Amino acid sequence: EDDAGRHYDVSYGNLLAYLPGYDADGGSRLSALPPLLFCCHMDTVVPAIGKKAVIHEDGIITSDGTTVLGADDVSGIVSVLEALTVIRERSLPHRPIEVLFTMSEEVYSRGMVYFDYSRLRSREGYTLDLTGPVGTAAYVAPSIVPFTVICRGRAAHAGFAPETGVHAIAMASAAISRLPLGHVDACTTLNVGGIEGGKAT
Repeated sequence: EDDAGRHYDVSYGNLLAYLPGYDADGGSRLSALPPLLFCCHMDTVVPAIGKKAVIHEDGIITSDGTTVLGADDVSGIVSVLEALTVIRERSLPHRPIEVLFTMSEEVYSRGMVYFDYSRLRSREGYTLDLTGPVGTAAYVAPSIVPFTVICRGRAAHAGFAPETGVHAIAMASAAISRLPLGHVDACTTLNVGGIEGGKAT
């Protein structure tokens, strides 16, 4: 476990584990292969807080209905852990396996900001965090680039010399009105999520 959490005042970090390769016949062919990385994130969305899993007779797992289940990304985590469990229990041959469970993915992947990538031995990996049929793989994925713009005005007395002031809100509004909001191109969108400022009505 790394210390990424200390940057956010929490007591947990990213988890990295390594399982050496194993040849059932005692050889070294598989263990000499490059490791393969499996990555999942440990956090989930806020509506999953306090969840209670319900295992139905047909084996389907749901929440009790008062929260979401948080399958994003618990389903990825349990898939990796179950695979590792079966590999160990049955002594199955395998190449080296690296597992990375990250923190705070839902909030702009903050956990990965402070992860030391030089610790990874793998150069090939799979991130289990995708909706779709088993076997579906994403070769491109959306990302978010947040931005903050600060417009600084100049205060002026509204009754005596309003024309000497610089209106920061008007400045911001003029800038926003010139932005191509919505689709910028086939795979890029732009949005202004919030604006605030001023001290008087």
